[in-house]
Amino acid sequence: MCNYFNDGNFHQGMVQALMKMQRLNRLHVNLYYFQLTDLLKICKNLPRLQYLNVEFSSHRGKDKPAPEEISSCFCNLKELIFEFPFNDWLGSLCTRNLPNIEVVQYDPNKIMNWTHVRQYGKRYHDVDFPGASNLRHICVDLSRSCAAELEAMPNYFPNVTCLMVTNNSCSSLATDVKPKFDNIRNLHLFISSGGEELFDNYLITYGQNLQSLYLGHDRALTIDVEMIFKNCPILEKLSLQNVQLDWPLIEIKCFAELKELEWEINCLDGFRDSESMVLCYILSSPNLEKVKLESKGFNQNDLRILHSLIREKRILNNLHTLHVYFNFQMDVALANVLKSACAFLPKLTDFKFGNRCKFADPLKACQTTPLSDVDAPVWEMIRVFENEN
Repeated sequence: MCNYFNDGNFHQGMVQALMKMQRLNRLHVNLYYFQLTDLLKICKNLPRLQYLNVEFSSHRGKDKPAPEEISSCFCNLKELIFEFPFNDWLGSLCTRNLPNIEVVQYDPNKIMNWTHVRQYGKRYHDVDFPGASNLRHICVDLSRSCAAELEAMPNYFPNVTCLMVTNNSCSSLATDVKPKFDNIRNLHLFISSGGEELFDNYLITYGQNLQSLYLGHDRALTIDVEMIFKNCPILEKLSLQNVQLDWPLIEIKCFAELKELEWEINCLDGFRDSESMVLCYILSSPNLEKVKLESKGFNQNDLRILHSLIREKRILNNLHTLHVYFNFQMDVALANVLKSACAFLPKLTDFKFGNRCKFADPLKACQTTPLSDVDAPVWEMIRVFENEN
């Protein structure tokens, strides 16, 4: 729900209703914004609540709860995932003071905006603090960390399975020093300039055991798909942000284990910049179940081949989720792909497409906006299927 909807806050009636759920163990809310004080009240009254994934409304600094109150109310939490405009004070406080905490702030299963992530690089400074050994997910900022801290991290964080690495400088740490964890299954790399060497180094170090790989760039980065294919043999999820794949002229095998693909390119002309048929190749991975694409443009030849492969039932036979977002006027080639997907993919049950200009999710735009206020992009979505049986 976008900020300009006035009814986006979690009101007191909802708070009181939640506090009656004494057996509640997991709470995930993304349609409403919480006041931090309300969430503290909920956690204090629900001792079994251990997993939180929420969003906070803006908070004035003078109204911050005391650190002791936060530590007391959140003491049972194992995961606290949130997005809010508090800089890093809450994330740092929870990381360093909650006795059972394992995951703080960042969702291990979601690609984050690199400009948000790089603000939060100091919470692990002086890495020896109570509860450090419980953490499963940490973020390393190579532009703010020193070599001694990076090398010491595996000793203090032995249970880490998700590593998030950011770099917005030309620091030698990017290539010369890296923390050597033993059990990384989920790797996030966010790069603001250059980055090919950093990407290669971390992929070689951690790729063999990776199940999920997230790669983000602030402008545009092209990487060799063979680097991913060779180094990540059991990869199940690939998430790319402003990253192009350089696909070789020779045919290579598809990602045999890949189940989920997220690919967002909002720089330049998106997929239209690529001269190769990248989408039809990677979407031929036999076990794909979820695909989410977002771009300012698509390669027309790629779309035509993709359309034919879907109609011939040669690809995506296990796909149950398809989300396609775009910031351009719908063209015939893309419309044909979307219609073919609905008609010929036997397991497809979760289908979304539309324009991202105003709403985080086009489906929410349709749900929360009166028909008289629906703008041109929404009607454009409807027209794609208006003549279909």
